[in-house]
This record gives sequence, C-alpha cells and structure tokens, in this order.
Amino acid sequence: MAFRTSYSQNNTFIQCSKAWYWQYIEGYYSEIEGSSLYFGTAIDRAVSDMLENNPDWLKTFHNTWEYQAKDGKGARLFDHPNITYSHKDFDADLLDATDYPELEKWAKELNLMPKTATPTNQQLVDLFKACSKAKSSSWITITPDQFKYFNRCSWIGLKRKGEILLKSFDEQVRPKITKVISTQKRAEIEDPATGDKIVGYVDMILEMQGYDKPIIFDLKTSAQPYEQHQLDVSPQLTLYAAMEAKKHNTNLVGYIILQKNVGKDNVAHCDKCNIQKNTRHILCNATPVGNIRCNGNWVETKLLKPEVQIMIAEKSQEQIDDLLLDYGNIILAMKNQVVYKNIDKCNNWYGGQCAFKGLCHGGSTANLKKKQK
Repeated sequence: MAFRTSYSQNNTFIQCSKAWYWQYIEGYYSEIEGSSLYFGTAIDRAVSDMLENNPDWLKTFHNTWEYQAKDGKGARLFDHPNITYSHKDFDADLLDATDYPELEKWAKELNLMPKTATPTNQQLVDLFKACSKAKSSSWITITPDQFKYFNRCSWIGLKRKGEILLKSFDEQVRPKITKVISTQKRAEIEDPATGDKIVGYVDMILEMQGYDKPIIFDLKTSAQPYEQHQLDVSPQLTLYAAMEAKKHNTNLVGYIILQKNVGKDNVAHCDKCNIQKNTRHILCNATPVGNIRCNGNWVETKLLKPEVQIMIAEKSQEQIDDLLLDYGNIILAMKNQVVYKNIDKCNNWYGGQCAFKGLCHGGSTANLKKKQK
C-alpha cells in the first residue's frame, strides 16, 4: 500500500520513532503547544501577502496573531491556557506607548494591583518580571492570574516583534527580489516503484539580485543566528530541492531568517537641541547659538537594529539522491511500524519534555488528546 508522509513526519520518526507512532498511528497529540508555531504561521501569511502585493500584509499579521484554529476551533491566542510562551517573548524596549494602558487594564482586571493604582510603565514591566520568575521557579507557585498576565504580556511582546520582523523583511529582503515565482506552494515527490509520496509546502521560490537561477527558500524565525552548516546539511531544503529544483531549472536553496531577538544600540540625544551625543560631557556641549553652550540633558533611547539573514547554497543531485534513499528506508520502517523509544529525547524534545513521555513510560494520557477517526 502506498504511504504518504511529510518532512515533519519523517523528522519526528528520526528523532524518536515511538513518538512518531503515538502521533501518526495512534493519533495522540498534545493539548499544550508553544506560541512559536502560531507566531510562525502569522509571519508566513503576512510575508506571503506582502510578496503577492497585498498592501494589507500587516493587517494579515495582526488578524492571524489574534485568532487561529486550535483543536478544530477558533482560539484567541493571547489568553489560551494551552498555548505556552517563552520568557524572552516579552521585550519592554519594543513596546508601543499604547501598550502600557493595555497592560495596566490587564493587571487590574486580574487583581494583580489595586483598581485605584496609577502604575508607572516600569512597574507594569516589573509585574511581568515577577510573574515570569514565579513561572520558572520550582519553589514559587504561579497563580492563574499571574499566568494570564505573563501570557498576555508575552503575546503583546510578540505582536511588536512580529511588526518589526515584517518591516525588516520589507526593507532588507524585498528590494533584492526581482521576481516572485511562488509563495506557500504545495509540493510533493513520489517514488515510482512504490507510489509512496512525500508532501510539503515551500515558503517561497524567488529570483534575487546577483543570481541567475531561482532560489527555493524556507522562511524561519529564530532567537539565534543560523550557521552555514545548518544550511549545508539541511534535509528540509534538500527535500524541497528534490521536489522543485528541476521544474525551475535551479540547484539553489536558501534560508531567510528573521531574528526574534532584536538588536539594539543605546543612543543619547540632547533634550534641548536634539543633537546626538558623541562626547563624554555630562551635559550637552553643543553651541547652537554663538559660543553659548547648550547644557541640555542627555536623554538615552534604544535604537532598534533588526537583523535578517539571507543564506543561499547549492544542492547537488548526489545530496538529493542520498536523502531520497534515506527517506525511502524511513518510509519502509514506518510501513512496518519498526519503532523504539529514544530515551535521549524524553527530556530533550526541542528544549522541553516529550509530550508522550508519560504515555511511553506509564501509560498516562495527561495533557494528550486523540484525534477522532
């Protein structure tokens, strides 16, 4: 019987075939999911709209970051108890002035400060830090209201990050694109001997300045910059090359990586004459009128420096053939359900605990649901 799989399914099997069995054969899935999955979807949809010349691409991001489907239902992401956020999702330096009244409203609504209080912006940020500390502590129990405040602040933090990342794509990547061939293209490859298929969605196929062939791109958001070896050995990009390279007469693949940890420089300006500080003087030493020193105070601000990596490499036919041979063996093992526990992954599943650890080791289905067949 022909078998249909995907890059993510194959990757799960490689990481731990028992986890693959629970998810793809038995149909179990975790109720608790990380916010990065939903954030990536919102970014992907907005970038696709941008490249398709939809002027409302930022609105697309806002709408998608507000509501998405979860467990077959529409869910408001900022207040969903089963969507988890990272402590680094919130960055006070990125907040808009209009965000602080929202934070104040939430703090009072959740009874984390008196209704009559008039908190400063810093106090609202410190309240988030206290909730974050309680969430990460093994000896402090975070309350449900603290958990909600933590999630809501993280959600609004990612909203601002998303805006910055999308604008950086618009400014740093878009001018280098000479032609958009496709966005979010469904692709597949079939083994003619068995009828087995691998399917996937290619984020972008673009023509870029300085390259005489189209480039098959995958879009990533990442807390850390990518290194060259991640591109060179990427099975995902090799698979996409297997699916699409011949159709577009190319051997080029690449990553576009939007850095979630936005870089910053400290910049000071005079509060009187607005000149930028380039001296060690305590007060502004500019002489805007005659020889009279300004003596204004220096006001320090953060200059945001969002970074976008564009990484491009060639994929040879030998690399493609080797990958397809490996994937053929993986699919054969899937068909025969040759599975085992990879105990190295029980507590190290992309930085967290495997969702199926309790099921594997004790038969517990806590925090798991089963798909209806």
